[in-house]
Amino acid sequence: MKTAEQKFAEIYAPESSENSATLISVIIPVHNSALWVKQTLDCVCRNSHKNLEVIAILDKPEDGSDDIVKEYAKKDSRVNVMEQPENKGMSAARNLGLSIAKGEWIHFMDSDDLLSVNFYRDMLSATDLADDIDGVLCNDITHERDKYRQVVHAPAIMSNFGDIADYTKDMVIPFWAWLMRKSFLNRINFVIPENMRIGEDYEVMPGTVDKMRKICIADGAFYVYKNRIRSATVTKSDQDRAVHDDRGHKIMNDLAQMRGAETRHDVYRGRLYFWGKVNVLHCANGVKEIIIFNKMVLRFKIKYKNKHD
Repeated sequence: MKTAEQKFAEIYAPESSENSATLISVIIPVHNSALWVKQTLDCVCRNSHKNLEVIAILDKPEDGSDDIVKEYAKKDSRVNVMEQPENKGMSAARNLGLSIAKGEWIHFMDSDDLLSVNFYRDMLSATDLADDIDGVLCNDITHERDKYRQVVHAPAIMSNFGDIADYTKDMVIPFWAWLMRKSFLNRINFVIPENMRIGEDYEVMPGTVDKMRKICIADGAFYVYKNRIRSATVTKSDQDRAVHDDRGHKIMNDLAQMRGAETRHDVYRGRLYFWGKVNVLHCANGVKEIIIFNKMVLRFKIKYKNKHD
């Protein structure tokens, strides 16, 4: 019987597959996301796949986001900071990041979102299914603001937008749901329209996906889309949500210490389900636990297994 510490060590063990040497460029536009950007960088930089190039494009933030990112870059050499001379929008920032990216694979991520600790390892593992895969779609997306979850149940390999849209509907649209091969993006002269401040992924992604030679679904890759209001100033509701996030994060850390190291790797996924006094943990062994708290004391716990949820 393995101890919780041994299971935890296995999760973070250095990768032995050939994918461990694959460089992924993570492009993150940053504008007025001071309440969230450190959590986002934590999720990326603490991922089990370590060979990352994180390109943070500062799009003239006015809330101190730039200071947070620059301070983070001092501690992690994989984080490269670029600054736009003026507020040009996320599309221009993504295009700039793509122009300097050196990775074999590209991931566009928003500066307030979260992802699972094995996200990049799971996404790369899916590329072992075939040699000519140009895009990998994560199969598990939660929209935090609207409180709903999308899970893809589809063939592992597909060949065009029409095939994948039948299974995934609008999941194929967001940039952040995809890991895309850099050579493929270069081949099709991929550019995001910079005159669009909203909905640019709807303009770009269907045609981009349809040009991919093969598409694969990454089982287990989990992404949290916050879908906050992207305004020039931080709203009161945004502040309230950030406090709620911090509270849920602290509860998950406290619980992890109480239960041992077994669930620490899922701290972000677990805190997502903290609504009121109910928490759901996705544990390393595949077991889910429903936890009901009463004044921060563990009172009731149910364990169950469910393959699809």
